Amino acid sequence: MRFSRLGALVVVAMVVAAIQITIQIPNVAQETAAVSADLGKHGVELKETQMKASTASQTAKEKELSDIKAKMDAKEKELSDIKAKMDAKEKELSDIKAKMDPKDKDFFTYLTFLMNTYDAVEAIAGAGEMKLGNHSWVPGVQPAVDESFFGAQPVLDGKPHVVSRLCDPAEMSNERSALNVVRRDMLKKQHHHRKNWEFAVIIEALEHFGLLGEGKRGLGFGCGMEPLASYFVQRGARVVVTDAPAGGEWTKTRQHAGELRKTHDHRMVDWKIYSEKATFQALDMNNIPSALLRGDFDFTWSAGSLEHVGSEELSVKFIATQLLALRPGGVAAHTTEFVISDSTLQNNIQCSWMNVFTKPVWERIIKAVNDNSHGEFQVIGPMDYRIGLPNATQLDYMGSYRGDDHFRLQAVCGEPNFIHTSALLLIRRRTAQELSKLNAEEK
Repeated sequence: MRFSRLGALVVVAMVVAAIQITIQIPNVAQETAAVSADLGKHGVELKETQMKASTASQTAKEKELSDIKAKMDAKEKELSDIKAKMDAKEKELSDIKAKMDPKDKDFFTYLTFLMNTYDAVEAIAGAGEMKLGNHSWVPGVQPAVDESFFGAQPVLDGKPHVVSRLCDPAEMSNERSALNVVRRDMLKKQHHHRKNWEFAVIIEALEHFGLLGEGKRGLGFGCGMEPLASYFVQRGARVVVTDAPAGGEWTKTRQHAGELRKTHDHRMVDWKIYSEKATFQALDMNNIPSALLRGDFDFTWSAGSLEHVGSEELSVKFIATQLLALRPGGVAAHTTEFVISDSTLQNNIQCSWMNVFTKPVWERIIKAVNDNSHGEFQVIGPMDYRIGLPNATQLDYMGSYRGDDHFRLQAVCGEPNFIHTSALLLIRRRTAQELSKLNAEEK
């Protein structure tokens, strides 16, 4: 995939030039406002002088009046020059954007977004690299999806594909698939979008195991303003909804929820019902209170939160710890970010305040759960690493919450650039009867 038909360095030059002009335009606008203020000030002086001219020395006042008019003329010319400069800058920006590929225009838009998001923004075109705060993009390093991930998952006609897996667009495009029914009819989400896929696969799995309905309890992590908690309450479940304590990067986003009201989706359920069946708790995912780890919940979930807990070790710790909240027969359903441009990277990729999982790390996590719980917990698998067949239109490199259809995201950070998609991890706590049977088989 390429950002520009004109060549990576030309794109960088154009984008940097566009950003510089975009930065200059507000400065010119401020200058215009200052000159306009001066004009207003001189206008007041002119009126005052005209009033004084009737009672004071006519000759002296007329000279003063002439001087003020000269100042005003000079300021008006200065204002005219500034406006001409602004028009020229806007035309220059328009010309640059007109020459850009549509993808380059998108990248320019994304850079502008980053400029508005991060306090420290540094654009460097030297050595063919552009840095924006914690982010970097290296033109000439054009990532592609690792071919080992290609392959179609089974699209079961009306039946759920309930295993831990990567996001496959075919699941969303088959109108008769169980997943698409969840997305369209339950969540009322029309876009074929990987974030909607995340919500839908969590619901699909919990539905499959009969964990939604009256008398069921759920515990959500890093929920923010997602619709899942409201949907679970609509189905009759009681939920504990958690989000990060105030402060930190997540708090700066529009998704952070610091109270129960912000977690409510009125399209799903009435507030009166929701407030009776849902409670909110500020919670650090790396320090889950013991009161929540007594095996009182039928399911736990998170959608796009696991990548924010920190290192691989902290990820394993969180997964292992939150499993203690499950009752026997309960299910943990977590979605997160997964690298698909390289299947061999041994460590997660750190992108700003997010750790994107790689296949070797993912496999170590699965092994840790399956091998270290004495059979009590089991990753529901085998893990399906297939993401469907190659299709360039399924790669979106702008942002994960855009409204259009997309399933894969090129990150504008990390060296080299990488592509990631969504992944689902399902873990079930076996019942006492299942454990007894398993132990008997092992003997």
